[in-house]
Amino acid sequence: AARVPVWAAVGRAGAAARARGARTAARERAAVQEAVRQAAEAVRAQRQHVAEGLRGTVLERAGRVVRSAEEGRLDDVAAEARAALAAMRELLATLHEPGDRTARAPAARTPAREGAPAPPRAAVGP
Repeated sequence: AARVPVWAAVGRAGAAARARGARTAARERAAVQEAVRQAAEAVRAQRQHVAEGLRGTVLERAGRVVRSAEEGRLDDVAAEARAALAAMRELLATLHEPGDRTARAPAARTPAREGAPAPPRAAVGP
């Protein structure tokens, strides 16, 4: 019977261990990728849920503006319009994609009373 040199047996054992390690590493990478995919999907679903709720709020506020105007309650129109704009700004801020580094202007403020000067707008830059 032919004898296998010791170094050949050691080489085969090493190759088998490397192959097992590579398979284990591949499984771990796949598991991490799947966990990241699931987390991203959960974030997307949560953002969608929040956006839908805020969208409803914005539409409700806009409807109040119209009803107040139709009923001639002009003082209420201004207050409801400010509330609708605030809800819209909140909606837009919520819909902002994570990781998007686009500069945005701070939320605009509406004058507290008619005839009051509007605050200066901040410059938006890189």
